[in-house]
Amino acid sequence: MPRSSLDSRREPAADAAGRFNAPAAHFWRPAHLVLGITLAAAGFVLMQAPLLLWPRMLAMLVLAWWLPGILLIGLWRVPDLEGLTALLLGLAVGWGWMVGLGLLLHWLPGPVTLLRLTIVYGIGALALWVASVLRPPLPLRPTPRALWMEAGILLVMLALLWLPTLGAREFFHDESTVLIRARDALRGVADAPTRHTKGPGEIIVAMVFYRALGTIDEFYARLPFALAGIGAVLLMLPLGRRLFSLQVGLWAAILMGINGYVLALARMTQYQGPLLLLIGGAALAFWWIAETREARALPWLLLGIAL
Repeated sequence: MPRSSLDSRREPAADAAGRFNAPAAHFWRPAHLVLGITLAAAGFVLMQAPLLLWPRMLAMLVLAWWLPGILLIGLWRVPDLEGLTALLLGLAVGWGWMVGLGLLLHWLPGPVTLLRLTIVYGIGALALWVASVLRPPLPLRPTPRALWMEAGILLVMLALLWLPTLGAREFFHDESTVLIRARDALRGVADAPTRHTKGPGEIIVAMVFYRALGTIDEFYARLPFALAGIGAVLLMLPLGRRLFSLQVGLWAAILMGINGYVLALARMTQYQGPLLLLIGGAALAFWWIAETREARALPWLLLGIAL
């Protein structure tokens, strides 16, 4: 399906190798330094004496989820990718990375300690950072200014609607089950994640942040899942733009963000928010393949399969 004339005027043409001669092409040069400093700061915060909960929460979000996701989507070398879509796909890929390393961490003998948690995720993020320095990602295509503006407005709306009352209600039964099994996983109980009928993902994520904070409450237990749900809503912007137009993507995101079902389930310590994020990323990848039918679609195909 062809793009709108507005989008095509704002996007420079690519050469035969898929490179764009635009300012965004130099994004990764200073980004490597910024990401390296962020990695070091996150590890430092986690290894300090007990701090306020929010710095440790932020450090773990960066070290286990956000930073690896950005690095992975760069190493994936997906062609025809602009900045906002790269960030949102990085959230989806990073979630899978966090769960995968968490499973590895749990399978190691003994209980899960803070030192072991920090070392495993720190080494993983450092390896991705080194790989991205040695094999720089493809340049990003410029993101239309209107898309950034709509994403910013939507992000503020979702943050005000989803986050302030995140810890207002006590844990529901299903959430309590997740946290009990996350506690068992921290203690080294071998089958704690696998005996969960909804899959091990939500157990592992709860386990990671439970250990990083040393405690857990309703707000901090639900926060990663709510952020994944917000990412799923924002992903409707580039997906709707690919399928129809920028305006359709905006209204799809707004309707999804205020939908009662999504609003309720994506703000719980449950798998629904991350699942929507992964489905949205896979849909975007497969639609790119169907739309372009180019030989360089292999990275998109692998990305869609992985998600």
